[in-house]
Amino acid sequence: MDDRSVRIRLTNESNATLTIKIGKAMTRDEFEYEIPVEDAEELLGTAIGLVIEKTRHKVPFKGFVWEIDVFRGAHRGLVIAEVEMEDENDNPELPDWIGREVTGEHRYSNQALATQFEQEYDELSHTA
Repeated sequence: MDDRSVRIRLTNESNATLTIKIGKAMTRDEFEYEIPVEDAEELLGTAIGLVIEKTRHKVPFKGFVWEIDVFRGAHRGLVIAEVEMEDENDNPELPDWIGREVTGEHRYSNQALATQFEQEYDELSHTA
């Protein structure tokens, strides 16, 4: 069951989503549904591990949209950039502000971030 994850996201005070992801490859099946905020809050109250706190910024760069997650709470200081691609053969140009590649490193998955509380991120610090 390591290839499946369920995410509850509170976007703001009036929007919440339930997302189910299946698979571990670059391309995976993903199902996303809007749910009532009250249901999201109740589900988050039963979550195993940490609730991941982050702010997501969307940054367009040379035909692709980069999602920049700035973490708060237990993972304060961690910043992860991810690009959504239409095809796994896409090869987006990397912006100068991108740090070390962490694709495929389990310790940076949301599942690991929710269950592993003591991590060091200094090696990922990057300045342009």
